[in-house]
Amino acid sequence: AAGAATLPRGALMVEIGRSLVQLPLSSPAGQPTERLDVDLRSFDGLGMVEHVYAMAVVAKLGAVTAATVDRAGVESQYERVLQTVRYRNGVMGGYASRLLYVSEWIADNDRKGLVQDLTRELGGSLDRGPVNVRSFALADDPTMTDPDAVDDLRRVEARLSAQGRYVVREPALTAALPEIRDGDVVAFASAQQGRDVSHVGLAVRVDGSIRLLHRPMGESGVRISTNSIDQRLAASANEDGLLLARPVAPRTAGAGSAPEP
Repeated sequence: AAGAATLPRGALMVEIGRSLVQLPLSSPAGQPTERLDVDLRSFDGLGMVEHVYAMAVVAKLGAVTAATVDRAGVESQYERVLQTVRYRNGVMGGYASRLLYVSEWIADNDRKGLVQDLTRELGGSLDRGPVNVRSFALADDPTMTDPDAVDDLRRVEARLSAQGRYVVREPALTAALPEIRDGDVVAFASAQQGRDVSHVGLAVRVDGSIRLLHRPMGESGVRISTNSIDQRLAASANEDGLLLARPVAPRTAGAGSAPEP
């Protein structure tokens, strides 16, 4: 839309996310070999965050509002940003090169200068619980043909488990909530063994409360939650804190990185 480039990044991401609400979606299918999936009709919770981020970067460039749109150029730019935000160090390799764990997604994109990890500065404490649910699921996936995928993923999980991740829990959580802005990435820490995060979406303020703009599990589209983030946490036995990140302008336009808006 006209004027998109002038919106604050978080506000722009929320507007883009709102445009996806009620859009019919299907669940993403498994892939026997890794490829960059750009299908806007099929994505999960983290995929929604990635697509919205990529749309915001391209919109900030102004290419999509030009009088004469270079469609091929816009698509190429979009795919470049999506790959950068989705894969470790921005490089797509095998299945395990994808940032499958949200805690690593935040840490890797913080290093790349695409988001600012807010979790520790907002009072997060270190959680060294093991992560391994992805490799267990992959070992039983008949569609996976990459012979190295399970072992590669187990090595990633061993590293993530050893280094841990920061999670904002009470009493720091109450003080952190007012610091959350529209468009911030909000991930719910899982209390279940083997998982780092149970769900992820974008923060959006509605009637004074912080809601979640997200792709709910088991539903067919993007939604804005009816309850607030703190209400969801209070009611859940399987979620016990938050990981938080703020999308920022990419720092450089170097090879393999997202462009500077």
